Amino acid sequence: MHTVAAGCLRNETALPRDFFKAHTDGDLAPAWIEENATIPVKSSKLGSTWLYRFKRGIITTATNDLLRVAADFPAIVEDMVRSDVAKALDGDMFDPTVGGIQGRRPSSLYFDTTTQASAGNAFANIVTDLRWLRQQITTHAMQRPVLTMSDNRRLGLELVTNADEQFPFYNELMNNGTVLGMPVLSSPYHPDDVVGVLDAAETLIGIDPLEIDTSASATLVMVDDDGVVPTMEDPGAVSVAGSVKVSDAAMTTPTSEVHSMFQQDAIAIRAVIPISYGMRTLSAAHLGGVGW
Repeated sequence: MHTVAAGCLRNETALPRDFFKAHTDGDLAPAWIEENATIPVKSSKLGSTWLYRFKRGIITTATNDLLRVAADFPAIVEDMVRSDVAKALDGDMFDPTVGGIQGRRPSSLYFDTTTQASAGNAFANIVTDLRWLRQQITTHAMQRPVLTMSDNRRLGLELVTNADEQFPFYNELMNNGTVLGMPVLSSPYHPDDVVGVLDAAETLIGIDPLEIDTSASATLVMVDDDGVVPTMEDPGAVSVAGSVKVSDAAMTTPTSEVHSMFQQDAIAIRAVIPISYGMRTLSAAHLGGVGW
């Protein structure tokens, strides 16, 4: 697996088996040394944290008739999956309501973190919100604080005016990408009513390259995870929660369809992307109900 190293949010580097937590502040502080004096020897204890491996996956199908006129269709599917992964990943990663499920998905970076409702949309309210976010940097002793928000919320900050009809945040955001000195990370897929601050030095993100496989002989149970029956959690009908095996298809309500790629002169296209993220220490906070 590849990861974004602590202190970054997106960049690939090698992922060790575990990640070391920051040492106790001051343990390795250098001392003042006189000429020809001995330098003190100090030590610090390190803990570790695990970044568990999760994955996202999708299967779609295409007929060979389509492939004869669009030979690059698998590449088109790959582009579509990459786009949808970015949308889903940013949504889950920054949505405070998304908790982890053991063996299936990690918790949001803002799940179970310090929170407060936005003070409102007026300029004075926005200053109150930003002051609270800035205070969280000190409260959580953040080393590399980053503000995260949707593109809409960033635009709201760029265009907000004060009592003198000035745009107090516009120049800093446009020229430096910061607000009150805090770097801003925005995404069109970030939850729109959430603005948070997290310590990039404590944030770990691992993403492997997208894996694309095709099969002309696969047999598929045609079920989705959209919540419309038949579902992958059908009580009493599936042998493993979250999965519908071929042997389960006839027991779901309504009965799940089973398609043979060989019989239908089609191929199945499977995309899997290993993804994981988390924090070495819970160093984040967020505002809810933001509407600037």
